[in-house]
Amino acid sequence: MDRRPDLARSKRGQVRTGEPDRGRAGGPGPMLTDPFQAPPVSRGATAGSRGTAAKGPADEVPVAGFSAAGVSVARGSGGGRPPGPPGGVRQPEPPPAKSRKRKILKWASLVTTIVLVAATLTAYVAYRDVVDGIKTENVSNLLGKNRPPQYTSAMNILVIGSDSRAGTNGQFGSSQAIQGARSDTMMLLHILPDHKGAVVISFPRDSEVPIIGCQPDGTGTKGQTAQSGENEMLNATYAAGGAACLWKTLESTTGVYINHFVQINFDGFQSVVNDLGGVNVCLPEAIDDPASGLNLSAGEHHVSGAQALAFVRERHVGEGSDLQRIQRQQYFMAALLQQIDSQQVLANVPKVFAIARDVAKTLTTDSGLSVGDMRNIATSMKGLSTKGVQFTQVPVVQDPTDANRVLWQQPQASQLFGEIAHDQTVTPKAKTSATPAASPAVSTPAVSPANVQVNVLNATSRAGLAAQAASSLTQNHFTVAGTGNAVAPSSATIIQYSSATEAAAAKALAAEVPNAEVQPVSAASGIASDEVDLILGSNYSGLKSATASASPSPTASSSSSNINNVTKTYGGISGNANICGDSGAFSGPDQPSQFSP
Repeated sequence: MDRRPDLARSKRGQVRTGEPDRGRAGGPGPMLTDPFQAPPVSRGATAGSRGTAAKGPADEVPVAGFSAAGVSVARGSGGGRPPGPPGGVRQPEPPPAKSRKRKILKWASLVTTIVLVAATLTAYVAYRDVVDGIKTENVSNLLGKNRPPQYTSAMNILVIGSDSRAGTNGQFGSSQAIQGARSDTMMLLHILPDHKGAVVISFPRDSEVPIIGCQPDGTGTKGQTAQSGENEMLNATYAAGGAACLWKTLESTTGVYINHFVQINFDGFQSVVNDLGGVNVCLPEAIDDPASGLNLSAGEHHVSGAQALAFVRERHVGEGSDLQRIQRQQYFMAALLQQIDSQQVLANVPKVFAIARDVAKTLTTDSGLSVGDMRNIATSMKGLSTKGVQFTQVPVVQDPTDANRVLWQQPQASQLFGEIAHDQTVTPKAKTSATPAASPAVSTPAVSPANVQVNVLNATSRAGLAAQAASSLTQNHFTVAGTGNAVAPSSATIIQYSSATEAAAAKALAAEVPNAEVQPVSAASGIASDEVDLILGSNYSGLKSATASASPSPTASSSSSNINNVTKTYGGISGNANICGDSGAFSGPDQPSQFSP
């Protein structure tokens, strides 16, 4: 939608010129001279008439645009000329004492007004330049009704790197030959409630995720129909339903509430790097890859936008995997963060505005993310240190049925998502004691929740319910072995176990799940002997501990976030990492010469 002000409306308030302004009765008449210059005094006026004119409201006629203390026109009582001095000889008028001072004040006011108007118009034009450049999508009706709860005032922004070739003039391949848009970069930017830290989680594009139903987003995507029990690559989700479908799928599978999305294409990425004056990258070996355009010798280099983009897109080195590329992207983001910090970019308003202006032309956001929101985020993170930003990746394992796909590793992935959703670091699992514990009271769980391995299965039509429950269980120190959909719908919430040794574990879980039915089943059911299944029925309303304590208001959460050491637990780097420490992201047999451009 064109946000430029209506040209017709911009004329509001201008004086119409079809009818002359005749002034009010007895007034000075139409203003035909410079409005900032005092009107000439009547030739019949004398020094004496100035001194003898009676003062009062009827004696001064303010000129349009000036106050009563400004220029006034004197009138005699009879309407004619007042008598001159005796002898008919006119004496020269003495200069008015305050004339020069008034003129100086008027010109000072004029200059000030012009400066303020010019500055206002310049700021407005620049603001409109940014606003008009940003494309927005209204996705609020595309995310479904059963979204995860928002436990804290942290902000979660889905960042999507689109590889659409539109508008790149064939620099990265023809938009006719490579149609549509895919995404090789999908990240969740988690800004802590106190804005003193951030966590960036990368999602491999080769991740297998459930196929959930998504409507067309209005940008040309067709959407997709839910297919129970079927999976697809994560970037296929984006290709099918755009940012809204990716957003909905990630909320459903992670249980993390997402506030906004930001999508940037190739040109926008290059603009950011160029506006920063380039960024440092480091290679353990020389790379010349015509496919990506990366052509650098070994060592550290200061590169501009084109080579920076080639660096983060490179895949023909090492093992050629998406996981290694994510590693290289993390080191690149750390270098970018260090560049921003060294130049104090967030404190440099002109530079921030220049970056915003250039990026706006290639940026797409949800309609709920305003320019003011983006400015406030940038302002609030001025004091953020590079060490306070952690880059990690969702834990994954190779899909046993397809070496080119990955599955999210459990329980590590659910534990990470739980930490992000609640801004709390999960206490490490307690070690099993070799000494049998005394028989507990009836109301006390027989085993520690940390020793209960749970498979969470959704038996309702509420998308993402299993992920939400898994997140809550992780926060209550249960071990989530996996999530998925039940084989059949159920109105009741059921806990099943197949081994007598897991009866105590089932009881411990039942103590946290209201109205859950505990059912022992045979080993033929497929339930592992050291696990229990939690089947979520339509009567599931959350865990007792979660129900008892109300969720914090998204706008009132305190700054007591305890999330830390994410990179030590799940791998990754901090923003202050040595950018030449990424040799592992290049190791492997692949060489660019083995691939055609």
